[in-house]
Amino acid sequence: MSAASLQRESTDCTVWRVGFRPYPWAWVDWSRAEDGRFQGRWDDPDGEFRTIYAGGTLQACLAEVLASLRPSVETAAEMEDIEEDPLDAEMYPTCAAGFIAYS
Repeated sequence: MSAASLQRESTDCTVWRVGFRPYPWAWVDWSRAEDGRFQGRWDDPDGEFRTIYAGGTLQACLAEVLASLRPSVETAAEMEDIEEDPLDAEMYPTCAAGFIAYS
């Protein structure tokens, strides 16, 4: 796609992005790539292009940033099968895998 075929549209909405200061809309430096590619879900597996993520809400952006940390469904099911000692549960409480309190 050539630059001439791109069109810019103006709207009155807020767009959120998780980025780095001082230029949060700048491309992340290639030095942060692993094996020539970035780990975003929508980035090219061959490392030929990258994606700038943005969302209509801050929650949407944070969910995308944390997407790679989602717990495995299989592992979570196996964890449920572990019998926990009640005293251990009281002394060392844990939250469910993948849970992050809003606070």
